[in-house]
Amino acid sequence: MQKETIRPELMQKVLQEKSVRQRIKILLDEGYSYEIIQTALKCSSKTISLVNKMIKSDELIVPVKPGPKIKITKDIQNVILSENFSNPSMNLRSLSFHLKETQNINVSKSSIDTVLLNNHCWYGPMIQEPNLTEEQKRLRMNFAYSLLTDQINPEKIGFSDESRFELDAHHPGVWHHLKKYNPLCVIKRSKYSPALMIWGMVAKNFKSDLIFVEKSMNQDFYQEKIIESDIIPSAVREIGDDFIFQQDGATSHTTVLSIAKIRKITRIMLIWPPNSPDLNIIEMIWSIIKFRVDQVQPKNIEELRAVIADVWENLQYSTINGLNE
Repeated sequence: MQKETIRPELMQKVLQEKSVRQRIKILLDEGYSYEIIQTALKCSSKTISLVNKMIKSDELIVPVKPGPKIKITKDIQNVILSENFSNPSMNLRSLSFHLKETQNINVSKSSIDTVLLNNHCWYGPMIQEPNLTEEQKRLRMNFAYSLLTDQINPEKIGFSDESRFELDAHHPGVWHHLKKYNPLCVIKRSKYSPALMIWGMVAKNFKSDLIFVEKSMNQDFYQEKIIESDIIPSAVREIGDDFIFQQDGATSHTTVLSIAKIRKITRIMLIWPPNSPDLNIIEMIWSIIKFRVDQVQPKNIEELRAVIADVWENLQYSTINGLNE
C-alpha cells in the first residue's frame, strides 16, 4: 500500500543527500508513490521512472565519497531568502543563476531548496485576497476586537464554508514565507466563479464529512444536508459543549429558520464581517486542495471530484491544528 505523506524525520534525511537520484531512491525504497515524490522533490515523473528502472537493473551508482560541501553561511542564507522573497515565482534553477549573476554566489538548486525548506518556506499557488471597501475593513477590525473582548477560544470554533473549483483555474506557483507576508504572493480574486461546489467544516482535531453541492447552496439544501444531518452534533460530541459553529453571512445560512435550528444544537457565531473568507482557516484547506487540483489538472468534473475527495480524505489533523495556532 502506497503511503500518502512523508514523515518529517525522513524528509530531513532525504534533504541531506546532495544527489537528486539518491533522494528519489530513498523515497522509492520507503514505498512512496511517484506523485508524492514528485511533489516533495519538485522533479518530473520521468526522472523518478528513470531512477526506478536503474534501481531495478542495479545501474544506480551511489558515490562512495560525496563531493566537497559548500558551506552556506548565515549571510548567504539571508541573501537567498531575500532574493526569493523579492522574486517568489522564480524557480530554483533560475534563482541559482540569478544569485550567480547578480551576487556572485555560486550555490546549487538543492542547497537553495534546503535553505528555503529549513526556513519554513513552501511552494504553492498564489493566495487569493478579497478587494475590501473601507467599510468592510472597519467591520473586520470591530470583529477582531470583539473576539478579544469576549475571550473566545478559537480551538472551540468549527470553521465552515463553501468553495468552488474550476477545471481551468490554474494559478502560477510561488514561494511562501510562513512568518512574513508577501504581497507578491497574493492575487485579487472574483467572488463568484463557476464549477463544482463543496462544503466542509474543520476545528481542532476535527474534520466533517465533505458535502458536494450538486446545484446551489439554497436554504433547503443547507438545512437538509448540513444542519439536519449529524455533522454539527458530531462536532459537539468531539469538541465539547462549548463548541461554537461558525458560518459566513450567506443568505442560506442566515435565514430565521436556519439560525433557529442551529441554536437547538449548539452555539453559533452570528457576527461575521462581509467579504472576509480569508479570516476563516478553512480557506487554507481549500488552497491545499486547489494546489493539488493544479498539479493533477483533471480533465472533467468526475476527475475533479475524485481529486477533491482524495485530498480531503487524507487531510491530517496536524495540518488543521497548525492553521488554528
